[in-house]
Amino acid sequence: MRKLGVAIVGMGNRSKAHAPLLKIMQDKFELVAICDGITERAKAAGATYNVPWYDNVQQLLVKERPDIVDIVLPPDAHHVVGVLAAEHKVHLMCETPISITLPLADAMINAAQRNGVKFEVAEQVYRWPEERLKRQIIEAGVIGEPLRVYCRFRTGAYHAMNALRAYTGWATPRRVWGATRSFAVTPFLNFGNPTQEENWEHALVEFENGVIGIHEQVSNWLSPFRRDLPRNLGVDASKGFIYENDVYVFANDGNQRHTMQIETIDVEGMAVPARYKVDTDPPVVWENPYTAYPVGDMDGIARIDYWHSLYDAIVHNRELNYGALEARKDQELPIAYRESARQGGLPVELPLKAVTAYEERMHQEYRQKYGSDPLQDLEKLANNVFPQMGIRWAA
Repeated sequence: MRKLGVAIVGMGNRSKAHAPLLKIMQDKFELVAICDGITERAKAAGATYNVPWYDNVQQLLVKERPDIVDIVLPPDAHHVVGVLAAEHKVHLMCETPISITLPLADAMINAAQRNGVKFEVAEQVYRWPEERLKRQIIEAGVIGEPLRVYCRFRTGAYHAMNALRAYTGWATPRRVWGATRSFAVTPFLNFGNPTQEENWEHALVEFENGVIGIHEQVSNWLSPFRRDLPRNLGVDASKGFIYENDVYVFANDGNQRHTMQIETIDVEGMAVPARYKVDTDPPVVWENPYTAYPVGDMDGIARIDYWHSLYDAIVHNRELNYGALEARKDQELPIAYRESARQGGLPVELPLKAVTAYEERMHQEYRQKYGSDPLQDLEKLANNVFPQMGIRWAA
């Protein structure tokens, strides 16, 4: 079996999920190099994984010539490395979100298409086993036609939109409404900074098939609500509903509740889920196709899937099962509802026809923060060390 060489760019916290998984998937991938703008961190990671290390991504691309660059950097840097790697004919795996604005995402997408490289994005939500089972339940007609889809979840807005779109059967969104509010709360530390308010986003999405999507989230990463608020990823439909991992089917004598069940097998001492199921009528089962790997958590199974997607696209010329264009759609919706909020809640029609004022503000802050234009100065920007939070919440 052909192995593909992967270079990870960005050795922060997220890389700790990527590098070990590549070792588990050593039948298909080999970690060949790492890169981080902080020299000491790059050197330490190189020693940890016993591979060459770099603190300059351009040098890595020229000297190592990997098959794939795995972009595990803060979102402000995604398009910088993505475009440079694509111009070197290197395939792309990119962490979420694809980028902070659509013009920056399009720069990556166009560079990939221009150079004939594959471009996958590490979206996990629709790939979670429980979410795959939910979609099968909907597709089987167990709960009827979807009416409303919900996400109240401590997650990135692009993840939420991914879940909502999946529940609708990937229907096309037509318009959105948004509102943002700051609420005073008990003081807390947000990445070491004393904070006394939470910043909330609220969105309503109208899809072409009539389904309404409802989403709300708090964007302060370490806020009291974000830490402990119960999540709700669910669907209301014409014959029942799904709330988290419970399926309710309407009946005259009371709703029938069915809880998802997991059957596991032992793989190298790890309890690996073999199937997820509900005992509805008819029963619905999702079979895990990745039981050869000793990975038992939902995030790990999702990660295996996006790596398989990229591998099959490169080696077997198959279609990516998600890809950059779908990731762009998941990011377009938060941009659109933030633009609606900026306009006082007016509806914003989709797809977006032009760069929004919200994105222009992001680009302006980008230039102020990094001293370079985000679309014109990529080689200069490649030498920057990008902070974890960046400017993604500019309003």
